[in-house]
Amino acid sequence: MDPGSVHIIAAGEYSQEKIWCWGGATKENPAFIRGLDPSNKPIIRTSIDFSYGVELKYIIIENLKFEGANVQLTSAVSNPIHHTHHIAVRNCDFDGGRPVINGYYSSPTEHIVLYNNVIH
Repeated sequence: MDPGSVHIIAAGEYSQEKIWCWGGATKENPAFIRGLDPSNKPIIRTSIDFSYGVELKYIIIENLKFEGANVQLTSAVSNPIHHTHHIAVRNCDFDGGRPVINGYYSSPTEHIVLYNNVIH
């Protein structure tokens, strides 16, 4: 995910095997993964894993509905220099899934904000 990028997901149902996202944005130019219409959120039925071996930083995930799926925010490298930080998950609905936040070996996960979400 490049700095300043905005990834829009239209209303509908998505059930790929798994979605992998990695990369980092900047404080000045965060990256967004956003449902197009907050009143008609896309339904995600697959887990989204924001990790996979690189530093993950400054990403905002918003306006999505997760049914039986997780959002995995994990430091996936065993290097204390590369870690997951400054991530916001907001205005999402988790039904049967959940946000999963954890570190990996010596890599911290920090500055994570969950805001205005519904978790069933």
